[in-house]
Amino acid sequence: MSHTVLNNKADFDKALETKDKNVFIYIHDGGELPESAKNGAAKFEATSAAFSVDAAVEPKVKDYFQVSELPAAVIYKDGKELKKFEGLNQEHMGEIGSILSV
Repeated sequence: MSHTVLNNKADFDKALETKDKNVFIYIHDGGELPESAKNGAAKFEATSAAFSVDAAVEPKVKDYFQVSELPAAVIYKDGKELKKFEGLNQEHMGEIGSILSV
């Protein structure tokens, strides 16, 4: 499974309607998604729906998600924000994995 690209607010609103799964949103600044993001989407597809948004294409996304350092990730469940990560690093990856595995 790969990330579904969010192109606008309507896409985001629809993503938040996802039932019985975490909603993982990866915010990046241009280019291809890293292999770690692709692998994570596949690893947690049973418990999570993966989405991505490119801040180079949608510059207002940083303000919308209130992030200043990219890449960033925001995890939602049942329409509510669970956790936000900015400037993703290895420590974040472990915590993200713990959240997405439930």
